[in-house]
Amino acid sequence: LLDELNVRELVVIHDESDFLRYEVRPNLPALGPKYGAGVAQIRDALAQQDAAAVAAAVAQGRSVTVAGHELAPEEILVSTVEREGFASAQEAGYVVVVDTEVPAELRDEGLARELVHRIQNLRRDAGFDISDRITTYWQGDADIRRVLAAHAEYVQGETLSLSLIEGAPPAAAHRAEQDVDGHAVVLGVAKAATPSPPAPLPQAGEG
Repeated sequence: LLDELNVRELVVIHDESDFLRYEVRPNLPALGPKYGAGVAQIRDALAQQDAAAVAAAVAQGRSVTVAGHELAPEEILVSTVEREGFASAQEAGYVVVVDTEVPAELRDEGLARELVHRIQNLRRDAGFDISDRITTYWQGDADIRRVLAAHAEYVQGETLSLSLIEGAPPAAAHRAEQDVDGHAVVLGVAKAATPSPPAPLPQAGEG
C-alpha cells in the first residue's frame, strides 16, 4: 500500500482536529423558501454547535437538530480548513490527511525512484531481456549527481546496472534526453560486457 500511494508512512488518526477544522453554515437556497426570516435564527444557532459533530452527521447522512428544526444533510454546507502544510479529503465519513511538506530526504528518494522508472523504460525500449545486465550512462545536474551517489545501490539493483557511469552515452548505447521532475537528464543503457570464464586450473601432474 505504501508503494502504491508513494508515501513513507501511513498513520491511523482518531481525531482529525489536530490537522483540520470544520466550518458549517446553512444552505440558504434550500432553507430560505422553507423557513423565511427564521433562517437567521438557524444560522446563529448552527454557528454555536460543535462543527466537527455536525460535519460527521452530515457525512453519515443524518439530520441535525438546529434551533428546534430538523435539518437534512443537504441543508447544511460543510467545508474544511486544513492546517498549513496539510491537505485533506473526505468520503463516506472517512478522512485522509496528507503532509504536503516534503523533506529533502524524501524528495531525493522520489527522484531516485523516478530515475529507476526511466532506466527501466529504456531497457524495455532497447529490447533487452529481463535478466540482461547493463551499464547505465547518465548526465545531469548537481541534484541528479547527489541522488545517484546516495542511492546507487538501489538504482543498480532495480535496473540490473553493473555500473552507473557519469558522461555521454557511447554511440552504441540506447539513449534518451528526458525531463525528470524538472531536471534535464541524458540517460543511456547498453548491455554490460560478459566477463570471460576463468581458465581451468592445471591438473596435478600436468606441466
